[in-house]
Amino acid sequence: MVEIQTQVPLAPHTTIGVGGPAAEFVIVKTEIELISALDYLGPVLLLGGGSNLLISDSGFAGRVIKIETTGISDQSGIVDVAAGENWDDFVSWGVATGYGELAPLTGIPGTVGATPIQNVGAYGTEVSELIDTVKVYDRELSREVYLSKSECNFSYRDSIFKEVPDRFVVLSVQFKLTKTDQIPIKYDELATKLNVSVGDSAAAKLVMQAVRELRASKGMVLNPTDRDTYSVGSFFLNPRVSAAQYEQLPREVPAWQQPDGSWKISAAWLISQSGFERGYRSENAAISTKHTLAICNLGNATFDQIMDLANLIRSKVQQEFGLILQIEPKTILNS
Repeated sequence: MVEIQTQVPLAPHTTIGVGGPAAEFVIVKTEIELISALDYLGPVLLLGGGSNLLISDSGFAGRVIKIETTGISDQSGIVDVAAGENWDDFVSWGVATGYGELAPLTGIPGTVGATPIQNVGAYGTEVSELIDTVKVYDRELSREVYLSKSECNFSYRDSIFKEVPDRFVVLSVQFKLTKTDQIPIKYDELATKLNVSVGDSAAAKLVMQAVRELRASKGMVLNPTDRDTYSVGSFFLNPRVSAAQYEQLPREVPAWQQPDGSWKISAAWLISQSGFERGYRSENAAISTKHTLAICNLGNATFDQIMDLANLIRSKVQQEFGLILQIEPKTILNS
């Protein structure tokens, strides 16, 4: 039987440090406890590492379920990982075990169960490339099922779990991994850091170290002594635009053509070119001094202060370039 706590502040359970109390708060350590905790008539909020979550100061008038399930099982390259496992700890385990493909995804905060929801990606690799299946509890059918990669509908920072957010609860993720120490470098910035060319290969352990250093330099790794890192990571998604829209943008805009012919545009560049420099401050919210995509809590920032700054940035970018920046973190207004 799990313990039900009441009026638990949620700010300490998020990396940005913002959020009012939960009416009910439950910590689950097993899949059975997790499924049992879902038996609740009111709204439910699933909480992992809180790294992609922005909660209003009024809190959450329902049950928050903090997922702390653990376990890693390796069956000849099919690696089954519990949803509550720390993602970066899993990446470190994987690289040490010889699964070098995981190296570019190091340093991403949060839990394993959150990664397919967002289809997290970094430095040329998306987690969907490595996923075989996802074990979920289907709240509509009231049973456990395995979803194949195709059934997950993965796309850029999107999945079926975001399309129908109240139906599936991730219990564990099954990764199909190959033993390799050398991995191809797909991203310009990482190639420069490693002093190689895009397409060259590098040792996975060196890639992991380089990625961690790059992420830390951008404030994307939480450091309790550095307010610049109290954020949700990248606050905005890089816009995807059609070829016709791309032709209307300045020639110097950093952009990457996608397989479908569309273009991915640098949101960081759009923000800086709209008049926002690193360190720009509005009350207790600020753009990181390390990266323009991160909005930070400088101390005692409110939900409204964070969102006011985000909306100001979005307004200026739309005015300057005609593009609407999409917010990346999950926002909980009230419930």
